Amino acid sequence: PLIVNYVGQSVYYNMGAVDDDGDSLAYKLDKPLSGNFSSPYSVRAPLQFKDFPNFSLPFPSGFHLDSINGNLKYQPTQVGSFLVKILIEE
Repeated sequence: PLIVNYVGQSVYYNMGAVDDDGDSLAYKLDKPLSGNFSSPYSVRAPLQFKDFPNFSLPFPSGFHLDSINGNLKYQPTQVGSFLVKILIEE
């Protein structure tokens, strides 16, 4: 899905994934199918966010994906188009 963000505005996003059998799901950032990240970008830091590239700083700094509920939150600091892949597994 396409997410429109605004520089300096906090982003809270959830994919809304549901397992048909009611099994729990696990979420993690993953490498996109095509293309590679160029330094200083990485799977954990795929775009410019507050206090980039320190992804583990407390929100609103960092880039956070909750592995249990899939909530993604960050505060972008740069205009552009960025690809983020989130892998969802049972």
